[in-house]
Amino acid sequence: VVYRVVVLAGGGRGLEQLHKHELGVHGEHFSAFSMCHGCFGGAVQDSILVQSLDGKLEVYEQGAHSFTHRLAGCLVPGPMVFVKEMDAVVMATSAGEVMAYKYHTLAMAAGDDGTADEAAGKAGAGDGGVGITVGKKAQPYWVRKIGETVLDMRVGRVVGPDGDSGILVLGERTMFTLRFSGVVVHQKRFSEDNPVSLGLYAPQPSSGPGGRPPKQNLLVGTLQKQLLVYQGWSLVWSAAMESVPIALAVAQFGDTRGLIVALDDEGTLTVNYLGTDPATSSVVPARAAEPDYEAIDAEHRRLLNIVREAQTSGGSAADVNQRLELRVTCPKLLDPPPATPEEVEAARELVEAHPTLAWSSQHAAGGSGLVSATARLFVKFIGSGEVRNVDVAVSAPDYVFVRENSFHIPVVRGGSATPLVFPIVLCATTALLPNELCATVTATYQTASGQPRTATAAFDVPLGLACHLEAPQANGGHGNFKLTLDTNRPPCQLVPLFEDMVAQLPDGEDAAQVIGSTANSVLCFRYHFLAAPDHFPGGEEPRSGEAVDATILVSKSSGRYRIQSSSLPAIYLICSELVKRLQARFGSDGGSDGGEAKGEDTFRVTYSDQLPFQDFFAVIDHHFDCRGGLLEANSLLNDRAHQYRVIEKRLLVRFKDKNPAPLAQLDEVLSETHQQIVELGHRVEEAQRRLKRAANALSCTTGLVLLLIQFCFALGEEDMEVLRTFLTPQVQDNVDQGWEEQVDAALTHLLKTSLAKTAKEASMLAQPLSMPRDTSKLKRHITIVCDRLAKGAMLASGGGGKK
Repeated sequence: VVYRVVVLAGGGRGLEQLHKHELGVHGEHFSAFSMCHGCFGGAVQDSILVQSLDGKLEVYEQGAHSFTHRLAGCLVPGPMVFVKEMDAVVMATSAGEVMAYKYHTLAMAAGDDGTADEAAGKAGAGDGGVGITVGKKAQPYWVRKIGETVLDMRVGRVVGPDGDSGILVLGERTMFTLRFSGVVVHQKRFSEDNPVSLGLYAPQPSSGPGGRPPKQNLLVGTLQKQLLVYQGWSLVWSAAMESVPIALAVAQFGDTRGLIVALDDEGTLTVNYLGTDPATSSVVPARAAEPDYEAIDAEHRRLLNIVREAQTSGGSAADVNQRLELRVTCPKLLDPPPATPEEVEAARELVEAHPTLAWSSQHAAGGSGLVSATARLFVKFIGSGEVRNVDVAVSAPDYVFVRENSFHIPVVRGGSATPLVFPIVLCATTALLPNELCATVTATYQTASGQPRTATAAFDVPLGLACHLEAPQANGGHGNFKLTLDTNRPPCQLVPLFEDMVAQLPDGEDAAQVIGSTANSVLCFRYHFLAAPDHFPGGEEPRSGEAVDATILVSKSSGRYRIQSSSLPAIYLICSELVKRLQARFGSDGGSDGGEAKGEDTFRVTYSDQLPFQDFFAVIDHHFDCRGGLLEANSLLNDRAHQYRVIEKRLLVRFKDKNPAPLAQLDEVLSETHQQIVELGHRVEEAQRRLKRAANALSCTTGLVLLLIQFCFALGEEDMEVLRTFLTPQVQDNVDQGWEEQVDAALTHLLKTSLAKTAKEASMLAQPLSMPRDTSKLKRHITIVCDRLAKGAMLASGGGGKK
């Protein structure tokens, strides 16, 4: 159907139907795919050529059907254009070819008149044929292979001021320029954009009927909903569109030139223009009056407040008042063991899928089951309306397995709606030593105005996910590492202090047997973690598969606490948790004894022994050796893979040769190399596991050293926050950088700034971050930092001053 735009009586615009052609002759099915029009065969008026999905061509002259011809070998049709200069139809095929057919060749191949082939087709159908009109085979004028699927074609002049007209062919990644003879004269590669449509327009009108056609600019539509404007082959403009344009043209409507007509894949036709809306009112010159400086100042302050609110809130006032609120409640006690056979079977299937999950038989309700705890996440939208497509992610410590660490919430309604509740099941594992209890929940969403937002909630997992109480060891073999903390408060009984851990024990005689009669002064915590052969450095560490414990002993006469264990990293979590609970118990009773003037008003923890630098450095060396082992294994794997590729190429060359040379045992070498690659792959995986375990031990030991530094040098929280950023307990190793060089560079910067003693130290140049040969420089910097902190240097003030 052909329409034209007409002006209606009321001043609006509408569509008027000019022609309507029924496709398909004598009721045959015809599914149109593409079309072109032009003065075929030198005619005065335009004709229409339509191509169907099965490669059938139908020509209509002045509304009447002229002839039909089917192209031989057409599987999938493509775009086509009519070239008036050569009186030919240029079309694309599914084989990545561009073919040109002379119009008279198509007309001759269709028969002397348009009905001869139809009669032959019907006769063939009556004799048992398929009834398809074929006619003579049309021979193409020329064929050009471009190697890409053609998306669009146009005829125009874009190559240079003296260039001739040509055929522009738009492929999936390349745009070709072909002469009318089929020769490729230019091509342009699209590296980032995915073009889908092409359009041409002349920025300057034609010079006249006999003049050369003007040079044209290019319009390219992309899958990224962009419109690219090219002048020659240079990009001069880019604009965003609301949909993907599959057809583009530039037209003049009324007196307005340069309007862009675009058609999308849903059939929506839009008329667009580049630029801004024209002014609807005339500009009136300002009166030459004295400026009102008070009004100018008030306006300036008002604009500053708007800018400040936008910078602090990052959105509109409505977005600020409407937010997503997260709240997590996590019980102190573990989940009871499964009660039904179905629950027991589900728990065992989960353990089979994740073999490192911890299984315990010391539940308060009796029985055995997974060591797990279920937290509850409350999601509520503050404000009116609702928020959609909320993505929630749960980040837990490495030794905790989260059954569902991410999930999607379709909609959260605001107002007085009840908060949505989601269970978060946390399970303990035996693979890594616990180093912290903090977990976070993060929700990402978009506001009504499209601004991205996040909401975060932090919570502590139960201590029971990390360890359980065990009967204290009678011998001293499990106390190779000991440290003593002094407090300015009387000794505290351990059972009330760790009542959540005591509540995990079974009632009755079993609990008394586990904690014993000295539970208020001695408690032994056994981790769910099972030690690996190479998890800890040194020769007096736990054996492979043996559980690791940590024991707290309280002095009877003074506020002195001793923490001992067979492993130095295992002391950290219990020591940190002990200090945290002591601070929570005694932190609010400051000044109860009236000792503010004597300095006894606040609860303090002190450490008077030497810092365990030797053991700390041994853990650092062990982690550094694991990194070196992984690099060596990766290097060997890379060498064997290169050797495998070389042998494979030689064998392929000999297999393809007509007179191949003897293999000379190359096949055996290839098989042996393959076996070595498999073994080295297992070696790399084992080295990665060793490095992960070493990083876990280093994280625990670094956290313990930081804790002892704080107690030894009486550092405040601000100083410790600064120190943790430089001597970080977060061990993250990657291919390019590791913990050693990162911490060494951070401590070097610290010694040049806050802890610098002389101007020479402050002027030291920073070294590039690369894996060092050894850890001697890092150890020296750690020792220097601790020495200067011992002499009273401050970190929070940043001036290297004394306390």
